[in-house]
Amino acid sequence: MIKNIVITGANRGIGLAMCVHFKAQGDNVFALCRQSSVELEKLAVNIIEDIDVATDLGIANMVLALSHVDIDVLVCNAGILRDESLTELNLATIREQFEVNAIAPLRIVASLQSHLNEGAKIALITSRMGSISDNGSGGRYGYFSSLCIERIICRYFSLCYCIYKAT
Repeated sequence: MIKNIVITGANRGIGLAMCVHFKAQGDNVFALCRQSSVELEKLAVNIIEDIDVATDLGIANMVLALSHVDIDVLVCNAGILRDESLTELNLATIREQFEVNAIAPLRIVASLQSHLNEGAKIALITSRMGSISDNGSGGRYGYFSSLCIERIICRYFSLCYCIYKAT
């Protein structure tokens, strides 16, 4: 059965690799990004540009572009890493990381929940740096704390959506 897969941050890295994977399976891929890439263009997937998940306009563009799509898999992959140390904290970049890495997945799922098919899967992409117990690297305070919050949000999604219609 062909599935509708929605992936944010799809123009490079993990998001692009997921587009390749799902396209190879024959799924219908909706690749969301701020700006496409040559590699993404080669895949012949549904590319939806101008999706900045940290902005109201980006979320509105996403909802409009996907208004006709019944989603089977929603992958919240968009993320940013800014390097800061405790001695050189940059609150603007920390806030930016919170907006993209922690708040955006919450907004994306909330905005698209009415488009999730029964039994739809929601994936939030994070990293080991979001782990409290398994992160020995230190530094990058905005990045690790925003990913930690993303993991908490993911846990709450698993509780809420097991009760409702998606897992």
